[in-house]
Amino acid sequence: MKKMFLVISLLVLPMISQAMIVKLPDSKVLKKRFQEGGFDHFIEKTKIIKQLANQEKAPLGVVMAVELALYDYNQDLGNPMMATLMQMRKPQIIKLILKDFEEAIKELEKLDLIK
Repeated sequence: MKKMFLVISLLVLPMISQAMIVKLPDSKVLKKRFQEGGFDHFIEKTKIIKQLANQEKAPLGVVMAVELALYDYNQDLGNPMMATLMQMRKPQIIKLILKDFEEAIKELEKLDLIK
């Protein structure tokens, strides 16, 4: 059910927002950022880097990609406490991906998607 909501949101949210498009870093840069943030296990268990590296995306697209990766990761772990912890760290994940795009981060903060 949650995955279906995320897919529908992926289709609808870009139409709602007059979102900018950002060119995301390559896989080496993203991997380094995730590792420095302590997300080694997350990148090992998800395809987030492959899905985002060198892509052009709206900031909302990054949020949705992270949300889907977290959903899959948490389903794979099957640990509700870890799932809660990872959800709390979602803004940190989004910010490390969009580190080069302060304006995109501000747009997401304005929409209350990250704090």
